[in-house]
Amino acid sequence: MITCRLPFSVRFMLLALISLPACGHLRANTLLQDKGIFLAGPFPVPDIHQPPSASAEAVFLAGSVANAPLFFNQFLIDGATPQGQFSNDGWVNGSAFHVDVINNGGSAWVSWDFSGTHYALTYISVNFDNTFYHVYGTDPLAKSEGAVFITGNNLDPISHIHFFGVSTVPESGSSAVMLLMAVLGVAMLHRRLLSKQA
Repeated sequence: MITCRLPFSVRFMLLALISLPACGHLRANTLLQDKGIFLAGPFPVPDIHQPPSASAEAVFLAGSVANAPLFFNQFLIDGATPQGQFSNDGWVNGSAFHVDVINNGGSAWVSWDFSGTHYALTYISVNFDNTFYHVYGTDPLAKSEGAVFITGNNLDPISHIHFFGVSTVPESGSSAVMLLMAVLGVAMLHRRLLSKQA
């Protein structure tokens, strides 16, 4: 029997490749920016009947009351349901997300599809049933074209994942201002054309 001892770096890369789930929908985690693990909270589940600024977790994520995002949904992981379930107590139904829990609840593959909604994802907050939060951010213009990898703190199992984001529908006040500016612009152009003809 012939044996061959591979260098550590080669063994590590092979192990990493073997440990990847064998599915075709995975993509590099370029959609999410890892903001880091923070000692904060614990935060209660945000109440969508209150403004986003009333949610301590939303303010913590955005860094200011003015930029606090909307609470979309909560994915709960427990021993009874190893794959977890959505609580559906936010602005976006759980059917817009897909979460695959792996590594005994220590990490997950996440994807989302907000087609047909007026919302965009901006933050994912991962908690371990303690005061540590692993925060990920994403560009609201980014689309999930496959699953992206999120992890906890590599120590404790994930207890829940919160999804936050923004509405893509302009506020009625800003819509009215934009419409007024467009009408004024057309009126000014019409007036200029008439003055050139005279």
